[in-house]
Amino acid sequence: MNLRQWLNTCMTLVLARDGKTEKIINLIGPYGGRESRILDVGCGFGRNLKALQAAGFPRVTGVDKTPQIVKFVCQDGYECLGSWHFAKSTDQFDVILIQ
Repeated sequence: MNLRQWLNTCMTLVLARDGKTEKIINLIGPYGGRESRILDVGCGFGRNLKALQAAGFPRVTGVDKTPQIVKFVCQDGYECLGSWHFAKSTDQFDVILIQ
């Protein structure tokens, strides 16, 4: 098992064991539908990005300040911006998660 597979397995176990991401998904409901643009500030390794997409929210974007993390999340197929790019972005979002 390589590092990427190990991290994905760990994240899957964490998502299954804590209700934090499920609470986030439930909180989004009143503020936007499944097509809402969602921004996860400080997304880390993309835990919420993965869970939100799996729950049927296809328009999620992460932002993080660490270049290696941004690269890792993008290699997993998720949209993630470095804070240096996000500062120049004109994108608009319906829901912003800050943890």
